[in-house]
Amino acid sequence: MSELMPGTRVKAFDPRLFKNDEETPLSVTRKLGTIIRTYAMPRYPWGLCDIHFDHRGVSEGHFVNTVEIVSEQF
Repeated sequence: MSELMPGTRVKAFDPRLFKNDEETPLSVTRKLGTIIRTYAMPRYPWGLCDIHFDHRGVSEGHFVNTVEIVSEQF
């Protein structure tokens, strides 16, 4: 979890975009965003993070072991 600090750019699953496996594959539901908070909960030893998605705003409670760090080049 140490690499996933606030400000880190990631790709993560956005559950609000999911309809079913055929209409919304991971290429549609994994979107870019920025981590705004990381935290631990006793029930989840791998940690959680809140993400500000570029396309819709803040989404809370993403498992840190499911997000992918991205490096954007401009």
